[in-house]
Amino acid sequence: YVPNISANMLLFDFGKTKASADSAKRTYESSRYDAETSIENVIYNVKVAYYNMVFAKIQKSVYETTVQDYELQLKQARAYYDIGKKAKIDVTYAEYNLGKAKLNLIKAKNTLELAAVQLANAVGIPELAEVVLKDGLNTKEYEVNFTDLIQTAEASRPSLLAAKKRMDAAELNVRSVKRSFTPDISGFGQYQYGGRQIDADYGYAAGVQLQYSNLNLMRLKKQVDEANATYKKYVADYEQERQNVYLDVKSAYINLMNSHDSIAVSKLALQQAKEQQYQAFRRYQVGLGDAIEFKDSENTYLNAQLDYYSTLLKYNVNAAELERVIGDPIKESDKEL
Repeated sequence: YVPNISANMLLFDFGKTKASADSAKRTYESSRYDAETSIENVIYNVKVAYYNMVFAKIQKSVYETTVQDYELQLKQARAYYDIGKKAKIDVTYAEYNLGKAKLNLIKAKNTLELAAVQLANAVGIPELAEVVLKDGLNTKEYEVNFTDLIQTAEASRPSLLAAKKRMDAAELNVRSVKRSFTPDISGFGQYQYGGRQIDADYGYAAGVQLQYSNLNLMRLKKQVDEANATYKKYVADYEQERQNVYLDVKSAYINLMNSHDSIAVSKLALQQAKEQQYQAFRRYQVGLGDAIEFKDSENTYLNAQLDYYSTLLKYNVNAAELERVIGDPIKESDKEL
C-alpha cells in the first residue's frame, strides 16, 4: 500500500479566468434586461387593453343615451301624428332611427364583452368572467420634456441597457481570447508514505510549474479575429438600438402632443354639437323643426362624443407607449385637459 496525497492549484493565468467570468456576468445581466423588456411589453399591453375596455364602456353609454333620445323623438312624433300636426313619415322615420340606434347599442355591448375578454387575456387570466372597472380615461396633462425623456430612456430603457451589456461582454471576450496566448502558472504539492514496510520510503514534493498547451497559434489568431468581429457587431447593434430609442421616444412624444392638442378641439366640437342637438330637439318639441333636422343634429352629437372619447383614448394609449419606450413612468400634473 502506498498512500499518496497531492494538490494542484492555478496561481496565475494572466487574467483569462477573470475575463471569462466578467464576460459571462455581462451576458447574464443582458438577459435580465431582456426579461425586463418583456415585462414592459406586458404592462403596455395590459394598459392598452384596459383603456380599450374603458372606451368600450363609454361608447356603450353614449349609444344608450342616443337610444333614449330617439325614444323621446318617437314618442313626440306619435303625439304630433295623433293630433294631425305631423305626417306618418315622421313616425316611420323616428322608428327607423330608433331601430338603428338599438342595433348600434347591441354592437357596443358586444364590443364591451370582447374588450373584457381581451383584457383578461392580456392580464393572463383567460377564465376571468367579469372585469370591474375602477378607473376611467385619464384627463390630466402629463409633464413631459423631450430632452428629459431622452435622458431617461438612455438610463432606463431595458433593450438599450441589454445591448450595452452585450457589447461589454463581447469586449471582455476579446480580452479573454487574446490572453489565450499566455501560459498558466500553477503550484503543486504531494506527499507520499510508503505503507507497512519498516524501511518504507516516504517523502513530499512541492513546486511551481509553467504550462502552455495552446500550440496552434494560427487557430488562436483566428479566434481573436472572430472575437473582434463579434465585438464590432455588438457595437453596431448598440448604436442601432440607441438610434431606435431616439426614434421611438421622438415618435411617442409627437403622438402624445398631437393627441393632447386634439383633445381641446374635439372637446369644443362636442360642446357645440351638444348645444345644436339640444336646440334641434327643442325645436322639434314645439313643432318648429322636422325629423331630418333632429336626426342630423343627433348624429353630429353622437359622432362628436365618439370623436372626443376616441381622442382621449388615443391620448392615454400614447402616454402608455411613451412610458414603454423610455422604460419609466411619466408624471401627470393636476391640470385638467
